[in-house]
Amino acid sequence: MINFYSDRKCHWDKDRVCENGMYCRMCEYQPADDDKPNGKNEPVKLIFENDYGMMMPYCPSCGEMAYSTERCVFCGQKFIDTDAPRNKTKIIGATLTEDGDYKCDKCGKSEELELFSHTDGEKFFDYNYRCKCGNKITVRTFLNKFEGA
Repeated sequence: MINFYSDRKCHWDKDRVCENGMYCRMCEYQPADDDKPNGKNEPVKLIFENDYGMMMPYCPSCGEMAYSTERCVFCGQKFIDTDAPRNKTKIIGATLTEDGDYKCDKCGKSEELELFSHTDGEKFFDYNYRCKCGNKITVRTFLNKFEGA
């Protein structure tokens, strides 16, 4: 199996190669949110930009994709509560937990899913993961212009 991220440097420790598939939120080297560059700043309004037909959250303080509507995973900037635009998502082979993780429908575990492919379609895009038990998990996000059709 190909590791698409085998040569990428860790965002938090530039002397290391990322071992998390570029999932910075799960990295053991990530500092506490308040210890990040903007972690103690006053909350600001989150910016949403249309990226490949989806409205994605971007941090106005550091310019990175925020990956959260509460706080930027990279700089720690807090965001003012906002009505975020939503893209319709369908999960196949897993269940979304309260913590935002995917729990495998086959083995019931939610740890160490491996991204093995990404598919861009005309009406949606998929992230395909493989659980350690062998189950395939697909997270399909429908592009806004198709309203989940």
